[in-house]
Amino acid sequence: MLTLTDVIQVSFFKRLFIWFLGVTLLMSTAPLAITSADGSKLYAEAPPGSVIVSQGAPVTPYNGMVIHDGVQSNLTDGDLGTLSGASTGFIDLYLDLGRTKTLDYVAIHYARHWNKTNKVYVSDDAANWTEVVSGDGSIGKYEYLQNTATTSITDQNVFGALLPANTKGRYVRISADQVYVNIYEIQVYSKDAG
Repeated sequence: MLTLTDVIQVSFFKRLFIWFLGVTLLMSTAPLAITSADGSKLYAEAPPGSVIVSQGAPVTPYNGMVIHDGVQSNLTDGDLGTLSGASTGFIDLYLDLGRTKTLDYVAIHYARHWNKTNKVYVSDDAANWTEVVSGDGSIGKYEYLQNTATTSITDQNVFGALLPANTKGRYVRISADQVYVNIYEIQVYSKDAG
């Protein structure tokens, strides 16, 4: 006959096994990639020949966003070790690239699980915006490139988005309704480096 102690021990080991199995599966499953007809990934990296054109670009909070800590210029300083952009509300800010450029790709490096809908807009005047990306990181949309399972405040992650062909803009706006997100860097890529 089983005692209460035996039942508790069996239950504990069952839970431990299920947890271990779940962690093992999670760690062994790489993020799936959306691929083009030639098999290349559509989101994992900027197109060949594209360069970062956002380094040093001024960053402006938009639509009432309040940055509670950090330095806004850290978002485009080219250093993935500097942090800024912590917001207790939502994320909505834009970068000024200095002139209108053809844009290829956006990468957002951040330090907190960011599982809400991410949007990228472009504009020539910082007033009239055209949405070019809307994705939540799920398969079939624009995707997270690193650890999708983290809820840690310090684990870095990247959201990458290949922009539609012929996307042009001087201003690039990033928005998400995720709260308490710390952003390390926003990188905008273009073949139009000048």
